This record gives sequence, structure tokens and C-alpha cells, in this order.
Amino acid sequence: MDEDQAEGEQPLEEADAEAQEEAGDLAAAEQTLVNLLRRSPQEIYCRGSLAELLRRLDRHDQAFDELLRACRIAPSYGWGWAKARQWLGEAN
Repeated sequence: MDEDQAEGEQPLEEADAEAQEEAGDLAAAEQTLVNLLRRSPQEIYCRGSLAELLRRLDRHDQAFDELLRACRIAPSYGWGWAKARQWLGEAN
């Protein structure tokens, strides 16, 4: 998390990606998230957003890898683990 960012506050770039996704520009949203992660690779919430976006793009393996990366960074990332269990259940 950026030191100027308040606890629980969404990074500006992640909000941009969300707006791009809502507008249907999934490629731009993906690029925005990837760029943010290049600068802040430990940003687990951004990784979660990227994972969901990749899943929407039917890139399930990449989505799951990204989600697990977030969970390895923050083992207490409850949302990430719950989503991983959900996706595994859907795969069976």
C-alpha cells in the first residue's frame, strides 16, 4: 500500500481500472492493473481485481495463479482464499 494511501482506500489506478471495466474496456482495465502491480507488486487487492478480470476474460488458469499469488503475499487474505475455494468448486 502506498504510504499516502489511507487504510482500506482503493488506489487511484485500481479505481481507474474499475471504471474502464464498467465501460467495457477490459483490455485497458487489465493494462492499468498490470501497470499498478509493476510499481506495487505486494498490492493484494489489486491482484484480486486482476484475478477476477482475467476470469471474466476466460483466462482461468492465469486468474487462479494471480489469486494464489495474492494469497501467498498475505496468507490471511480471507477473500482470496474464499474465492480460490469457490473457483476450485466450480472447476469440478
